[in-house]
Amino acid sequence: MDALGPQSPVWQGIPEAETVTICPTPADLFPFSNTSTASYVLIPVMEKHIVSRPCGFWELSPTSRAVDTLGDKKKFADYAQQHGLSGYIPETYNRLEDVRFPCVIKRTNLNAGTGIERVTSQAHLTTLLSEQPWAGQPFVLQDYMANSMEYCSHLVCKSGDIIWDCSFAYSMNDALPIRGSGLNRAAPAPQVFTPPHHILSQIRAFLKPLEFTGPCNVDYKIGADGNIRVLEINPRFGGTLMAGSNRHHLEGLLRCIIANASLTLAAQAAS
Repeated sequence: MDALGPQSPVWQGIPEAETVTICPTPADLFPFSNTSTASYVLIPVMEKHIVSRPCGFWELSPTSRAVDTLGDKKKFADYAQQHGLSGYIPETYNRLEDVRFPCVIKRTNLNAGTGIERVTSQAHLTTLLSEQPWAGQPFVLQDYMANSMEYCSHLVCKSGDIIWDCSFAYSMNDALPIRGSGLNRAAPAPQVFTPPHHILSQIRAFLKPLEFTGPCNVDYKIGADGNIRVLEINPRFGGTLMAGSNRHHLEGLLRCIIANASLTLAAQAAS
């Protein structure tokens, strides 16, 4: 809210946004009717806001199908396989006897690094599966890529095409093997990164079948073959853009959303 609220300095660079209001629930949107002469752009921030949003506002948001596919790590792995993209994600182990250590365990339905941990042995895996947040919950096991760098591309898309982007590189090490919300504060500050053209093309290959529309952030590493290995795609704003030092990037993302927003119809909101 510090980054996006009405008092945030980011709006100083967006004069077309005359007023900014935070609406915690769908009911709070009622006064902003599309029958007004004003044009209200609705910007859902988190997944729960996207799937519960009402229709009838100007917006640039993903469908519920896209949120469901990208928000569940098992469904995402299956989606990659269905669309011939398995080579662009870490190897996913379908059977416990196939697992090679170290690997990564991921709760399928959590984000921001929660429920993701590097697993060093069978004994370690057995222990984790008896603890929270994994005990009795769905999970996937994937190959652990020990690269020293991890990347995140923040995008705005329209029908699966990338219309705005900025990217960052993060230095990783044995003390910080998994990047998450808690680790970001301890890790070195990320550096601006310009992805090669083929990397953005590979990212687009994940988004095009969904005709993804709206902001998203893509976490990935780059394999020895120079190709992407997508760790996850979050169909929402990325946390790195909320840092004050990245305000100009956040401004660019917001201006792109406002400039490309379209009035949603009931059929679109239900899709």
